[in-house]
Amino acid sequence: MRPEIAHMFSYMDHETFKVPGGTPALVALARSLAGAKISNRIIFLFDNDTAGHEGHQQFQKVNCPKHYRGVVLPYLKSAEAYPTIGPTGDAPANVNGRACGIELYCGPKALTSESGSLCPVQWKGYMDGMKRYQGEPLNKDGIKERFLLALKQSSNPRTDPEFEDMRLVLKTLTEVQWN
Repeated sequence: MRPEIAHMFSYMDHETFKVPGGTPALVALARSLAGAKISNRIIFLFDNDTAGHEGHQQFQKVNCPKHYRGVVLPYLKSAEAYPTIGPTGDAPANVNGRACGIELYCGPKALTSESGSLCPVQWKGYMDGMKRYQGEPLNKDGIKERFLLALKQSSNPRTDPEFEDMRLVLKTLTEVQWN
């Protein structure tokens, strides 16, 4: 989506090297890289969900070098009334800060299932430390596949309204302050 800055970023290859994912692993990775005195600028990107906010709080307590930054995915307007599934039934809810993993930034085409409805967020459990529930969208693999297809089919992802939320993520990353 931003080829002019692509050379500035690299991403963890979880599959090839069997690197564990998730928030606790991200905080542990920050500690490990700091302990190894890795001198590159590194952005640790946390989901805008309950686990991500908890992990970001833990990251801030780690004595990381000044060239490491922890960033939480931005507030997502489209997640203010998002379909959810919970023990008390289906209901729209503001899932910002509770269930906005990267998948929710993939755009409407990616988030819309074959049935024509948005892939709902499933509430997974209550996190005592944060005093709120954690959720995640169902069918993450399907969301990823539809996102990649929409990206491939787009004539211009830089301006395509479909990718507005993902551009917000890129804006958040490129606006990180290093001083």
